[in-house]
Amino acid sequence: MAGMEKQEKSLREKLHVLGKSYLKVFLVDYDIMNFKTMKHQLNNVFGVRIQVETFLSGADCLESMHLNPDVVIIDRFLEKDNIGMTGLLL
Repeated sequence: MAGMEKQEKSLREKLHVLGKSYLKVFLVDYDIMNFKTMKHQLNNVFGVRIQVETFLSGADCLESMHLNPDVVIIDRFLEKDNIGMTGLLL
């Protein structure tokens, strides 16, 4: 079995154990180019089994946590937003 096929099978098995058909990922960054790069990389690895939501601030991300993301990827150098939230604080 080729490397990518093996990773795909492993991901399908893990999602099945979690009772999910896809991963929900939140990206928090103020740089739109970083969003595009990360989304592209995540789609290359996970394919259609990923849903990516993007946020320009920590406050926006916190307001959407009720959507229960599986993974949150945060720019640790995120600058202070309107409520003083940095990437490390988030």
